[in-house]
Amino acid sequence: MTDNISQSTDRTRLNTQQPSLSPESREETRSITHRPILEVNDLKKHYIDSTGIVNRIRSAKPDRVHAVDGVSFTVSRGDTVGIVGESGCGKSTLAETLVGLKKPTSGNATLFENDIHEWVDQNRKRFARNVQFVFQDPSSSLDPKMTIRELIREPLEVHNVGTKDHQNGLVEDTITKVGLSVDQLDRYPSEMSGGQRQRVGIARAIVLEPQLLVLDEPTSALDVSVQAQILNLLNEIQEDLDLTTLIISHDISVIRYLCNKVLVMYLGKVAEMGTTENIFNNPSHPYTKTLLESVPKVGETDAKYDEVNPNIPSPRNPPDGCRFHTRCPVVIPPDDFEFEQNEWRAIFDYKLDLRSSKLTYKKIASMADQQGIEKNKANMMELVRDKYDFEETLSDSAAQKILTESLTHLIEGETDSAYNTIAEVFQSPCEKKAPSSSAVADDHETFCHLD
Repeated sequence: MTDNISQSTDRTRLNTQQPSLSPESREETRSITHRPILEVNDLKKHYIDSTGIVNRIRSAKPDRVHAVDGVSFTVSRGDTVGIVGESGCGKSTLAETLVGLKKPTSGNATLFENDIHEWVDQNRKRFARNVQFVFQDPSSSLDPKMTIRELIREPLEVHNVGTKDHQNGLVEDTITKVGLSVDQLDRYPSEMSGGQRQRVGIARAIVLEPQLLVLDEPTSALDVSVQAQILNLLNEIQEDLDLTTLIISHDISVIRYLCNKVLVMYLGKVAEMGTTENIFNNPSHPYTKTLLESVPKVGETDAKYDEVNPNIPSPRNPPDGCRFHTRCPVVIPPDDFEFEQNEWRAIFDYKLDLRSSKLTYKKIASMADQQGIEKNKANMMELVRDKYDFEETLSDSAAQKILTESLTHLIEGETDSAYNTIAEVFQSPCEKKAPSSSAVADDHETFCHLD
């Protein structure tokens, strides 16, 4: 395997002990600055989960968790790329796979055309010289028995960078870069605040001047008062060192502040990606719009999140088609009917709840008991209509007839028949097929059937 980035002309601070580059190597180094340094191609990471008590008792087939399920993107030198999404979307698993902590199930990721996982298998030490990871919890990544000086110097010792005096000089230089003082080098992690420990973690990562820096939720474990300080620090470091950076965060405001490109993930897949300006000023995917609307604006006390179903499907059994269709406020209706969007979304939620057994005759009867309502046909029908905000009469008469038939089956205790009545006829294109990439603009792609 060719190690294209084992030597670099702009890293003389660390490479003073290494031989100079040949003219051919210098030309190769110059040429690679004009193409992506990181390329991710259809990367998948699935887990086999056999730990559930039901699986153990029944000896059932273990669940396959689709943590990352076919992700592709590129990162160019100097980019700061944010990967954002709700908890469980796969962003942290993606990061851990890209830094060699996890092996992919399929697909590949290359750094300067070197397969990352082949590189890790063959020379993990060389790989770690070029790729560094900043963990979410600064306390868990710092040995409490080591001083701050020892912690920052450790990567230099592992990679045999210069003499001890040279290493100490680099440590002192780096500690000031992260906003701490040389006087703090002889302290222990327990004597530092959470924000200071995060700065130490960042110092350990940048002391080797890596080609790629990956940060997993760099501010989420910190007090709000400290988060802004760390964000400003990361911004300054990126500019000063011209780092190529991946930042994982559920906080879209962090991504907006730090990144020039954004990748939005949902249930293991990319929903949308593009420049920060495009994503924030012209979001295309309904999920991206949902994330942006979930951030309260100045003067607002609540996020506008009410119109989206909060029930996120499990990555153990992700939906077919577009994975956001179970929650999408603009899910596409079938061609054979003319619905108002709010009518269609209500019918679709009703269908999904029947399919997942979240809605059954017993549950409606329980609702009636709780409200002290007589369990006759009219009352039960009204309970379901109220639950899903069904209009008394739909705008499409044919759809009205089918829905009424399904409701009748349901309140007669025939849940399967209620579902089968609408399963195929009320099917969205979003259920049938996963969307392919669609160009919104230059450096802006979305994966949605609406585009």
